[in-house]
This record gives sequence, structure tokens and C-alpha cells, in this order.
Amino acid sequence: MVRALNYADESGLVHRDVKPENILIEGDGRTRLTDCGLVLDTTSGPGSLSRIILGTPTYMAPEQASSGTVDARSDVYGLGAVLYHMLLGGPPFKGELPVAILARSLHGAGMCMVSSR
Repeated sequence: MVRALNYADESGLVHRDVKPENILIEGDGRTRLTDCGLVLDTTSGPGSLSRIILGTPTYMAPEQASSGTVDARSDVYGLGAVLYHMLLGGPPFKGELPVAILARSLHGAGMCMVSSR
């Protein structure tokens, strides 16, 4: 997965929707990043977003959620959120509505915590 995101970055592309549903694991263990419908081409400059929020709030980088400038770091955040989900059994931020998830992501509140017993 890291190779795919590195290749995208070197090509000036930002996936903007890294989430478990878009990661396929083949029988030999290789991974594929799918669903490139939200890819942003940044070869002509930094990607600035409109006020329309595109992507999956649960795995969306704060700068993407706030219509800020996105780049490869936004995809790294998404991958980190996926790894967090894999390791701790749930996404870093939860909420009943997408807007609640985005608010928690932007303000760093409401992270899922796992306690050891």
C-alpha cells in the first residue's frame, strides 16, 4: 500500500479516499489501492479544494475536511487511520453523522481509546 501511495505522490496524484473498502488484498498478500474516482492531480500546483467535501469522513485528513490544501500527506493520514482501525478495531474518530466525525477530526477530540486490562 505504501508503494502505491508513493507512486501516486511521485506522479503528482492524491487519492483522497484511502479507506479499508478501497484496499484489496490478493491471495499472495499483495495489496491494491482501488477507486480512483476522487484522485486529484497536483502536477500544476498544490491541490486546493472547493467547499464540497469529497471522501469518507472516517479516514479523511483534517485539511481535506476543511477545504484546505491537500497533498501526499493527506493520503498518509488516510493510511494511518486505516492502520489505526486495523490495530484497535475501530476508526480514530466516531460519530453518528459525517459532520460529527469531521468536527472531531478537525479538533482532535473523541478519539477511540483502547485500554489494557
